[in-house]
Amino acid sequence: MTDRDECRVPTCTRLARERYAGRFCSKRCDVRYEHLQADARDAAQGDVIRGSARTESHR
Repeated sequence: MTDRDECRVPTCTRLARERYAGRFCSKRCDVRYEHLQADARDAAQGDVIRGSARTESHR
């Protein structure tokens, strides 16, 4: 997952983006993006763990 320079949620307006100091137009969008990043990290770690288990079972 890549970092974004600005909020890309379709419902966010330019005015809302200008009012919020972060990269996103609201705290809700900021938190949502943090959760998506955490989910992606968890999935990647799960793939690594499952891949290790497969490698060990083939020995």
